[in-house]
Amino acid sequence: MTREAGNNVGNYAISAADLANGNYVVSAENGTLSIDPRPITVAADDQQKIYGDADPALTWQVTDGNLVGDDSLTGNLTRETGDNVGNYAIQQGSFDEGQDPNYAINFLNGELVIIPGINMSAVINQTLRDASSNEQETPLSFASTSTRSTGTLPGGIAIMDGGINTDLDDDAEGDN
Repeated sequence: MTREAGNNVGNYAISAADLANGNYVVSAENGTLSIDPRPITVAADDQQKIYGDADPALTWQVTDGNLVGDDSLTGNLTRETGDNVGNYAIQQGSFDEGQDPNYAINFLNGELVIIPGINMSAVINQTLRDASSNEQETPLSFASTSTRSTGTLPGGIAIMDGGINTDLDDDAEGDN
């Protein structure tokens, strides 16, 4: 017997030959070998970003089943449109059997969560207003973690490696 060459999803002819020996005559019939798509489950990884930042890379994992040999899946995930704070579905996009016909893909959506960013200018302005209404002559010190290590905020407030520091006297009005 011989089989038509191929390992991808599809039908392959099997050729059978009659066998004979001194005692028997065996008649063989040709047939077909069918290779069906391999079932796998792929899940989009949940992601998070801060409002105003670029989207992170949309990634995925095979969570049930496996890829064969050196196979890889192709295609691009997409996400529900929107840029405001909230939750958005990460969807299958072009990541499907059309791109990878050897696999029957069961896809599980993920979620992109957009969280609010901290408006440092508003925080500092409020801090300055609060300090100007304070009758004590104690310097005001405001510290924050920030993705910026140095620079200047609106109003000339310096950002230093340790956070944001400003010393105010009792006549500060917060409108620098």
